[in-house]
Amino acid sequence: MSSKIKGYLKFFVKVYIVAKIRSWLISVFGDAVNKNGWEDRILLVHLEGLGDSVALTSVLKYYQEDIPGKEVYMLVDKASSFDDPAVFGGAIQRLVWIDYRRFVKNPFYGLHFINELRKIGFKKVVTHDPSLAEISGKFIMTGLCAEDVVGYDGALFQRVTPFDENMRRSIAYVRKNLFPRFTEIAESADKDFDFRIQKPLNYILHFIKSYEKFSGRSHTDYSPEIFAPAGAEVSILKILEKNSISPGNYCLLSLSTSTPKREWPAERFAKVLLKFKNQSLPLVIAGGRRDAYLTERFQKIYGDGFLNLAGKTSISEYIALVKNSFFSLSNETAQAHIAIALKKPSLAILGGGHFGLLSLYGYADINRWLYRNDINCLYDNWRCVHSVGPNEPAPCIDIITENDVAKELGSLINYLSKEKNYPREPFKIGFEV
Repeated sequence: MSSKIKGYLKFFVKVYIVAKIRSWLISVFGDAVNKNGWEDRILLVHLEGLGDSVALTSVLKYYQEDIPGKEVYMLVDKASSFDDPAVFGGAIQRLVWIDYRRFVKNPFYGLHFINELRKIGFKKVVTHDPSLAEISGKFIMTGLCAEDVVGYDGALFQRVTPFDENMRRSIAYVRKNLFPRFTEIAESADKDFDFRIQKPLNYILHFIKSYEKFSGRSHTDYSPEIFAPAGAEVSILKILEKNSISPGNYCLLSLSTSTPKREWPAERFAKVLLKFKNQSLPLVIAGGRRDAYLTERFQKIYGDGFLNLAGKTSISEYIALVKNSFFSLSNETAQAHIAIALKKPSLAILGGGHFGLLSLYGYADINRWLYRNDINCLYDNWRCVHSVGPNEPAPCIDIITENDVAKELGSLINYLSKEKNYPREPFKIGFEV
């Protein structure tokens, strides 16, 4: 059976069969909505990854100012988002975690989850998500019997350059079957773009467009902002002290990305950092479970002499690690977004698939993005990964050399060593390419 047929069958089962059963179960066994004080509660739905969620704080930080007197709940994916509402500094009061994979596979879990949300009761549910291909969050929004269901027409980039046929099908399904059940949809910020001559907009610009339509307010500062929860920071400081590492005096390395084919090889990171091993700068490696596997590959070349926290920290502790680092080094992962939101120095290796959508922003003197823009797959929505084998990096990642990284890393370290008061540059949503 071809991969295309398998992909279609997988899409058909999840989006039609499971969704149809879930819808029927809700229609028969769905609980009544709690309307007692529901006008004082708002549910914000955002089931994207951690990096997207960090960037979303560019508008979330204004919720309490612009929409006062509301208790804001935020629905997030349990596997890939925040674990403590304190990260938002009071902008969000409660987090609601969903097992995303279980939701799309098990209609009975979906029924139970939606009933739990109905018991809380929300008069208004909203999403600022620029991704039209995300279905489950929008399905949940339409199943809560809220009076106001507010959405966003999404980034045109996805419709012009879908990753594959299933993304195209997902977008068509959302626009045909879910959006008609929304009460309000903000038009896309790039609806009139011609991508033959214009580059895609950064996601923050989409968040702003959606938020300003939703709130009726606008602001001049849309820099992301997060906070390290106090308990998590205490835990990290104890670990650093135990290992004789001073806060603000270590390189934090993350090796993984959300998709393995976007990863710059761990062995190359090791060869680069070997050049800096004798500079009295401790190295800490942290990240998720995949980072634990990649760290083993890294260690075979780099050797010992680093603190291995890969797969051993919570997301809040990971944020505290970024906050207390000298700088962070990563592939295209959430670490760079966290660093920007904490105004911490970072260097991220950037591929061409989502070039500029969730990158090329921050504080230009301390947030560095390493990339090549002379590649054929620029702005291709990562379709270039289909051209390589299962264990090979995408061409736009593979083209970055060890010398490229060592040179940019040396430049960043030299700047930070001389300039103590940073960032010196103002926040920018888009850097010059």
